[in-house]
Amino acid sequence: MSDEQLGVDEFLAMLEIAESADDVDAVFVAASEMPAELKTKVIDAIEAKTVANFRETMPTGEELSELKVVLMQIDAAKGTPKGDLARAQMEATLGTAEALVSAQTFLNLSNAKGDKADPVVQAYAEAAGQMPDEEFSSAIGHLKLLVQVSEKVAPAAPKVVANPFRKPPAGPQP
Repeated sequence: MSDEQLGVDEFLAMLEIAESADDVDAVFVAASEMPAELKTKVIDAIEAKTVANFRETMPTGEELSELKVVLMQIDAAKGTPKGDLARAQMEATLGTAEALVSAQTFLNLSNAKGDKADPVVQAYAEAAGQMPDEEFSSAIGHLKLLVQVSEKVAPAAPKVVANPFRKPPAGPQP
């Protein structure tokens, strides 16, 4: 393994153990101090891994629809004893720290790459930028962010192509 690849792997490992936004920022500050070519490789590797992780966990289809319904129900029940209990349980179960670390990674990638960032990074940065502070500071807010970004970057349904090998049945057609 080359020294260069070892450097890239070290940055990825540091990011994996990041526990706060400050930890993430420290990784990106350290990367920015690298020679330009290595910095680019590090940022590209972080982006590739972050986007791949997002796409692996991103809800699609029925799962996305169900998550949207749950979030709507939680919003509708906000301010009621049952709704507040459900929110508190969700917040405790999901936790916000990991979501904030992930968000900080997306922010740093967006800042580092700008218009050249992957569409997932761009969509995430755009959607997160519109969130109120209270929502950004909650796990439920990050679930809403996940839904928004997933809807925006979900792959289009595959185009159905007529099978040119299929031949109409022989003989008269009804």
